[in-house]
Amino acid sequence: MSINKIFIVDDDRFYTHILESKLNNIGNFSIEKYYTGFECLDQAHTQPDIIFLDHHLGDTTGFEILKEIKSTYPNVHVVMLSGQKEMKIAVSSLRSGATDYLLKDIDDNEKKLNEIIQDCAQISKVRAKVQGKMKRKLFSFFF
Repeated sequence: MSINKIFIVDDDRFYTHILESKLNNIGNFSIEKYYTGFECLDQAHTQPDIIFLDHHLGDTTGFEILKEIKSTYPNVHVVMLSGQKEMKIAVSSLRSGATDYLLKDIDDNEKKLNEIIQDCAQISKVRAKVQGKMKRKLFSFFF
């Protein structure tokens, strides 16, 4: 399983451009940028592999978008972004289903981004393997 499609959701257009450049230096991804949480939700049906989601958005909070995405598309990886160093935000993000949490300008270096992408790919691979086994067991149960 490889990572192909990435959403960046942040109301800071400058930061969005910087993050896109860093991701493009890592690999050949299809990257879509959204500047509001609701734009992201409108396109979530295309099921990106990873969503980099800002904690503070102009139209809503990243937590609200995270909860909506995870309830509808549980296999989509969401990496929360924040400029705040408060540990409770990171913990709340992870408890709400985020795959990881990045502090802007501190953790968003290319090495860390590459590690996150590799981790997401590995999680997806294991998840697909487990789901395949479950389907085979269910199939053998009925037939």
